[in-house]
Amino acid sequence: MNIQDKTHHSLSQISTIVESLDDHSFRLELAVLQGNSIGKHVRHVIEFYTCLNDGYLLGEVDYDRRCRNQMLETNTAFALDQLAIVQIQVSHFQEKSLSLIVDYGSGVQTIQTSYLRELVYNIEHVVHHLAIIKIGIQAHFHQIQLDEDLGVAYSTLKFQQTNSK
Repeated sequence: MNIQDKTHHSLSQISTIVESLDDHSFRLELAVLQGNSIGKHVRHVIEFYTCLNDGYLLGEVDYDRRCRNQMLETNTAFALDQLAIVQIQVSHFQEKSLSLIVDYGSGVQTIQTSYLRELVYNIEHVVHHLAIIKIGIQAHFHQIQLDEDLGVAYSTLKFQQTNSK
């Protein structure tokens, strides 16, 4: 599976989860998630991809300066629309050099990266959030069936398959 296909797969997993929740459940603050909601995790993922795709056009990405749109964490229809837009953009964008802007407290730094490298980062980022979302769903929404491999890194799945033989 290439990087764009894996991106689509991960975003489709999120879309499937969002489709299974009503707006109330989507925004419900869950104790097991330290008061966060499924929607907040979905918002965070969408914003990272949106930031990357907007940065593609500018030639630089700064995840810290992303817009935080609360509608993404409260409105399932809006979140699904934005997930679809992200997937379309990923399908059209090709490899390109980018500058990544970071600031870890010692001032702004610029790091050379690329669109595909940042897609890889975002894939891993989605896996992390899917694992958290899975915890919330298993604790509070028992009627929703999830794939066992949801929230498990591809490298872990590959390792498990190799060692089970």
